[in-house]
Amino acid sequence: MYATSCTRPDIAFSVGMLSRFTSSPGKEHWDALDRLMRYLKGTKDHALCYTGYPPTLEGYSDASWCSEVGNSKSTSGFIFTLGGAAVTWKSKRQTCIALSSMEAELFALASAGEEADWIRNLILDIPLSRLQVNSLSLYCDNQAAVQVVKNVLFNTKRRHVRLRHALLNYLKEQGIITLVDVRSKDNLADPLTKGMPKDRSIKTVGEMRLKAL
Repeated sequence: MYATSCTRPDIAFSVGMLSRFTSSPGKEHWDALDRLMRYLKGTKDHALCYTGYPPTLEGYSDASWCSEVGNSKSTSGFIFTLGGAAVTWKSKRQTCIALSSMEAELFALASAGEEADWIRNLILDIPLSRLQVNSLSLYCDNQAAVQVVKNVLFNTKRRHVRLRHALLNYLKEQGIITLVDVRSKDNLADPLTKGMPKDRSIKTVGEMRLKAL
């Protein structure tokens, strides 16, 4: 779990999925765990490599709607980069059931927004003048969710959706985050919410700056 949270963003989704079956694992879960351990053994020399550039904090958010068959819950993921590599990330099953992909993305954006506010305040408390955290760019590949957040008149009867919309609007109005639309293939948070093809996984891991030393 330490590696998942602190050093290896590439395994966050896999470990999160496997942890859901710790009470009653089946053969397929043991096989998946074996593949994960063999992957870690083959990449044990990999580490996050920071170059110091760009000195700006950026965030990526994504959600996989209705990804869990049993209870129809979605999976959220976010990742933030600074100095050329990932600095914080999370892959987590959502607690509320989203009725659309837009709602799932909105929940993921709210989680990313909370993290953005926290890490921005942390950096502002560190006297490093090179770091630029005026307004953090938060990238999302769901245009509907981005437009909903930009619409201050958005209204819904679902209270948990309304609260997250209000939070994101507050962060946007305070200049803490700026929502930016991004293509799915360029979203670094994509592998934190779903399984990826090998070539796509290699590409995103490289963009996280997780490299062999």
